[in-house]
Order: sequence, then C-alpha cells, then structure tokens
Amino acid sequence: MGGTVMTSAYTGSYTGIAKGEKADAGKMTAALNLMEKVANKTDAVTASSTAAQYPSAAATRAAIATMSDRLEITDNKVTSAMWEANDNKNSDVKYPTCKAVDALNLPSVESTANKTGTISWSSTDTQYPSSSAVNAALSPKEDTANKAVSAAFRYDEDRADDDQRYPTCKAVSEAVKASYAETTTNRVSVISLLSTDDEYPTVKAVADAILWRIRMHYLFNGRYCMAHGN
Repeated sequence: MGGTVMTSAYTGSYTGIAKGEKADAGKMTAALNLMEKVANKTDAVTASSTAAQYPSAAATRAAIATMSDRLEITDNKVTSAMWEANDNKNSDVKYPTCKAVDALNLPSVESTANKTGTISWSSTDTQYPSSSAVNAALSPKEDTANKAVSAAFRYDEDRADDDQRYPTCKAVSEAVKASYAETTTNRVSVISLLSTDDEYPTVKAVADAILWRIRMHYLFNGRYCMAHGN
C-alpha cells in the first residue's frame, strides 16, 4: 500500500466505498489516497517545511513554544470601541486592531519633525510652533486692550503718564491739533498796548498795525524835520 496505513478500524465510509460493501482494488486505492502518507510526517517545523508534509503533535507543540514570544494572544486585542476602556491605550501588552488605529486619525497628528522653535517670514504651513516660539513672537506686540483711540485719549488727562496705553495715529494728530489750536474767543481784530499773550490777531489786524507804525514813523519824522528847519 505504498507505506500508507489505517490509523483505526474502518467504521465509516470513504469516497467510492459504502459501509458493508465489498471493496475492489480501485475503490481501496481511492480511499487510501485520502489519507496522509507516513513518509510525509515530520518531527520538526522549519523554514524548509513543505505543503506536502504534516507535523507530529510534538513538532507542533515545539513550533508553538518557539514562536510563543512572537504570537499575540487574542485576549490582548483592543478594538476601536475598547480603546479608551481600562486605560488600554497606555498598555504595552495590548495591541490594537487596524480599525482602532484608523479611528485615531493619525494623518491629522503633527510630526515632531515639523515642530519649530522660531516663527519667522520663512515659516511654512507644514511647521507648527512650540509654546516658547509663540510667546517669543507675541512678546513684542502691543495688547490692543491698551490702545487709546481719539475718543479715549486726551493728552492733558492722566493717560498722558500711562506707559501701558498707546494712542492711535489719529488720536495723536487730534491731540496735537488741540494743543496748538487757538480758540476763536481769543481772536482779535486790533493790536494795541492792551493786547495779551492769549490773544492772536487776524491778518488784517497785523496789516493795520504795520501800516499804523509806518504812518507814525513818517508823521514823527516829518514833524521833527519841520521843527528843526529841515
């Protein structure tokens, strides 16, 4: 029988042979071909083992024992629904399923290779700054809460001595105008000995004063000459 043996008494049926039926050589051959050949039994499972071979129980146990440190126990498998339970995500014994890993949305996690400690004009959209870099970039900036617009800034008020607040350009412009602008109540149309430092003359008042001085000059000089026979 070519080294093939029956491992137990024939109690069932094989293809082509019915129980209690007289078996001919052809049917016996067909039935025996369904059984493993003793010649293919191996006592060791190695990288050179073939698909035709079958291992003994001892060989199977030895192979499993050898690979036990490389085989995962299904009890340690963590699905996406179990990721947060029992602190599984921090376990070095448990292992996640592919779905659990995918649920972490890893493509959206930043790579530490893209972390930068500085923010500059050459920074890119791929980089992300450290907290220190953000603080360093914001430190030279003014807090808009300290900005004083024209309506909130008056040079002659207490804010003039405030080193925290800063005015807008418009606020400064209006403050300067207010500091140097004359009020219409101080405008005078005549310059006289009674004029004060708070008053300011119109153009006509200045012209009239100049003309008056010229007239007085010529009038005085004319009388002087007449008095002295010149």
